[in-house]
This record gives sequence, C-alpha cells and structure tokens, in this order.
Amino acid sequence: MGKKPRQYTEEFKRQAVYRLVHERIAVTQLARELNVAVPTLYEWKKRSEEPAPIAQISDGSKDEELKRLRREVTQLREDNTILKKFAAYIAKESR
Repeated sequence: MGKKPRQYTEEFKRQAVYRLVHERIAVTQLARELNVAVPTLYEWKKRSEEPAPIAQISDGSKDEELKRLRREVTQLREDNTILKKFAAYIAKESR
C-alpha cells in the first residue's frame, strides 16, 4: 500500500518559504532539514509569490478607472515628449 501524503500547516509552509527567501538557505539543505521533498518546497515558494486575485469592480467604477488611466497615459506621453525635446536641447548645447 502507498503512503499517505504528509500534511503541513500553513505556518510551517510560510516559515519554510521565509527561510528560503530571507535566510537564503539552499533548497536541498532545507529539504533535508525539514524532511520535505525539494519540488514541494519549490511549489510552496511559487504559491507564496502568486498575486492575490483582483477584486471585482462594478461597471460604473470600471468606466471611471478607465477614464482616469487614459488621462494619465495622455499626461505621461506629453511629459515624455517634453523630456525628449529637453534632452535633445541639452545634447545640442553641450557640443
């Protein structure tokens, strides 16, 4: 008969990932210390890096957000154009 997979608490997983990331312990070394398979540690680390799902936004606020972002993009493009012209001017003056 096959073995039952071991169950680990979320705290145990969090601490293992913390040690991997912040204490920079080698995955193989930590796997030996904790008696956990190397791929399991990689999976825990991957899961801890996944972004949280984006909250659902109502249609009205989506439209407002879209308008705000479009205004911001327009402003940033204008700023970029001005900076390019200024950089060209400075380059021309420094010759």
